[in-house]
Amino acid sequence: MSARRASGTSLAAFRDEFPTEADVLMHVARTRFGKDLACRWCLTADQAGQMLKGRLLICRDCGARTSIIAGTLFSNTKLPVSSWFYLMLIINNEVRTLPVSFVSRHLGISRQAAFRMLGCIRIHLEALLEGRVLGGADRIVQVDETWIPAIKATRGIGPTGVMVFGIYSCEGVYTKIIAHRTREQLFSLILTYVHPETIIVTDQLRSYRGLSRLGFRHVSLNHSRREYVNADGFSSIGIEGYWDNLKYALASNNITPEREHFPRYLAEHAFQYNCRKRGLEPFREMIARFPVVDLRKLPPSVKNFKEVS
Repeated sequence: MSARRASGTSLAAFRDEFPTEADVLMHVARTRFGKDLACRWCLTADQAGQMLKGRLLICRDCGARTSIIAGTLFSNTKLPVSSWFYLMLIINNEVRTLPVSFVSRHLGISRQAAFRMLGCIRIHLEALLEGRVLGGADRIVQVDETWIPAIKATRGIGPTGVMVFGIYSCEGVYTKIIAHRTREQLFSLILTYVHPETIIVTDQLRSYRGLSRLGFRHVSLNHSRREYVNADGFSSIGIEGYWDNLKYALASNNITPEREHFPRYLAEHAFQYNCRKRGLEPFREMIARFPVVDLRKLPPSVKNFKEVS
């Protein structure tokens, strides 16, 4: 990992930038719809033409109403959006995963609402990580898979533990749960998340054979002989180190989620890791975009929730 460390946003700086709920909503609006806040119906680009009323932008010219939070992680919440920003700040300034009980006590909300907030933020992080393509011409990525045993079966049905596939580069890491280490599944992920003409370093798993026919330069290391760096300097130390980092974080925080929730924990860890690796400020990166997210990924038990304890 890079020696650079990302500085966190202080509480004082947060309060200076977002002193009121309106300031938070205006940041979300300008991030989603552009700094000029042009009306999507009459195309009025004058900021004075858009009036903020509650969580709506109302055009003074045509009267069109646009929801600021619809489709985002804040959809359908009764809590102030500033409370969500504050929770993001805490998450990104804390090295450990926040317990639901802490969020419940700290924000004065029910445990169910705290669980939902954390779940929504992790879905948001998943969306921020999607769409990235790692590598490039003559650039190196390391690809590997690992078994995570301490993952519960979904609602007690099926086997425990999951197989996780990872892509590591100087730009960061991307991970995803896989069902099997088949050539079709691994090649599909590599073609989706790795740029063509990239140098791909793998172990000698048979499923990786044939990568060179897809336009990649394939370097295979013999891990059974403890070859983690070959004579040409190609290595898999980066991805192996990330697996150690991930497993230590899960064990030290006693994280044993169900399989259906684990992709969001993977996204949270990868997001934090990538920010540290690139020297970025996690809170700033988290509020830099608000992509449309699918909150149906949340379990049915928290779809209808009581937000105030």
